[in-house]
Amino acid sequence: MKTKDAYRQAMEMENRLMSTSSHLAAEKLQAFAEVKNHGSLSEIRELVEQAGRDVLEYGFVEGLIMGNANEEIAVSMTESLVQTLELKRNFDTTCTWGAYVPDKALGKEITLKKDHANPNDDNNALTLFLYFDENNPKTNAYGSVLSQMISQKFFDSLRTKQQFGYIVSSYLNQISGRLTGMGFLVQTGKSLSEARTAVNLFIDETWERMLKVDPEEVEKYKNAVLQLLKKKYVRLEEEYRDMQREVDRRRFQWDIKREVIAEVEDMNAESLVKFVRDYCVNAPRIYSEVARGGGDFSEDALKEENPSYTLETIDEWRVGKDKSVWETRIDGGIDGIESKM
Repeated sequence: MKTKDAYRQAMEMENRLMSTSSHLAAEKLQAFAEVKNHGSLSEIRELVEQAGRDVLEYGFVEGLIMGNANEEIAVSMTESLVQTLELKRNFDTTCTWGAYVPDKALGKEITLKKDHANPNDDNNALTLFLYFDENNPKTNAYGSVLSQMISQKFFDSLRTKQQFGYIVSSYLNQISGRLTGMGFLVQTGKSLSEARTAVNLFIDETWERMLKVDPEEVEKYKNAVLQLLKKKYVRLEEEYRDMQREVDRRRFQWDIKREVIAEVEDMNAESLVKFVRDYCVNAPRIYSEVARGGGDFSEDALKEENPSYTLETIDEWRVGKDKSVWETRIDGGIDGIESKM
């Protein structure tokens, strides 16, 4: 952690707030440390054996099979594995995980902040997640086009003209595949106040410009996105990766690509302006600031009226000590064995 770049720490903090998995990385490290520091060899062996028993007791088989296998073969392969391992749990549900936006962030802005873990690095880092909505074909399509329209302009403004540093980018950010918004990232030797002011000014000016967008510009970037989306798979493993992503993200939206293409094809300047007005102009802003030695946080992050939180606060939310903070919960799952042939 101490050698990680500031921007990586900022991105991890952002994901730590909104992404959910079975256990936090910090929780896993703590468990390993407890085993290492307090367990004898025999105790460790017993823990490993118990973990094996737990797998057989609570585990189930989940698979994605593509190629020449039909549904009958796929189910037979799965059942064979279950019988070989002597798994005791029926395949009646899938584990789910998702992404969450704390209600403290909805309709306003919050700041996550931490000191840089590397005292020898003079860089600060700022990320901003501009939350649009849950992931669906519409937000995916409009977010993709907006990302194409904005990313190069953001780089030219902050990197080329304002000289904030080499790591400057904006992108469509789909937190855990569940939340959609625009991500902005700056790692810089300048202060976080300067970086935050520059990012906010760029965003505000961008939305103002987008409300008067030229229809020809929309068509230009629409076509660029469609070209990427309609690119045919060359190898089976390319299509498999897309399908596996739906499994990994627990969305199981097998036709999401086709639906996004349809949304982009129907898009025009008028509908894009409406999306910007409805989803972007007043979108919640979640900032992550990583400050070099001395706590060089932005002025906004230090204002009493602006809520700001640390890693400890995030972990309290995540373990459920303050269950009321979760305003949006997006869970997904399937029953039985799903197939797509």
